[in-house]
Amino acid sequence: MPSPQSGPLATNGERALQAAEIAIGDFADDASEEVMLEKQDGEGDPEAAITVTRDLLDNGVPAVTGTFSSDVSTALSNHAESEEVPFMTAISVAAEVVESGNEYTFRMTGNLEQKMTGMVEFLNQQDVSGISVIAADYSMGRSAVDFLDQQASNYDMELVSDAVVPMSTNDFVPELQSINTDGIDAIFCPFPGGNGPTLVQQMREQNMFEEVDIVIGHDSYGTEAFREALGEDIVDIYNWGVDLRNERAQQASEQMQDERRVLFSVASA
Repeated sequence: MPSPQSGPLATNGERALQAAEIAIGDFADDASEEVMLEKQDGEGDPEAAITVTRDLLDNGVPAVTGTFSSDVSTALSNHAESEEVPFMTAISVAAEVVESGNEYTFRMTGNLEQKMTGMVEFLNQQDVSGISVIAADYSMGRSAVDFLDQQASNYDMELVSDAVVPMSTNDFVPELQSINTDGIDAIFCPFPGGNGPTLVQQMREQNMFEEVDIVIGHDSYGTEAFREALGEDIVDIYNWGVDLRNERAQQASEQMQDERRVLFSVASA
């Protein structure tokens, strides 16, 4: 696993490693051979991830997984196809990660169009007419803004404002204060990693939760750090990246709660 263990996406990489350990333990007793987890720090950077993946493959690792950025996953997909090594992405939504003709690259999550379509359909059902976005400057953040810019009007809503900022950003007050909450019903924040909870905390401090009906976060907003940043004044939480109606997803979520204190809500959108 060349998952990010340092940098802005380190918290995501940490959870990926924990989930992998649970998955290995889940079927280790029935496996005919011992399953070993080899890990190196891909840093959430395409070049670094390629470098450590080459090292893992040179040491005999037969398959690769654990990436958390479409930029990284696209680079590793190309490498896996050339090396003929199975590669399973983690959370990587760009359509180009899995292309027609790929023989060795697989995706365990929906692509961005699928996720965003589900989100705007839900918002349309909630009569949302205006939305603002604060996004991290990475593949999903940029693509989410582009999707809403092109598609929002098809769902009777308007992308009122957007801000794409570096993933290292830890002061979001200027972006938050520039939002006219009178013109929106929802805020979308595709912002992963360690500064995601900081964004949520500052949204609460700027009274965004009082002025806006719906706040949509990132897949990893089920973690304890995000829950602490959210506080107690939340009516409903929907997991847009995890379908908890699925029995296996429920089981995995319960294990993460029991063993790692990673919390998911009981609702699913």
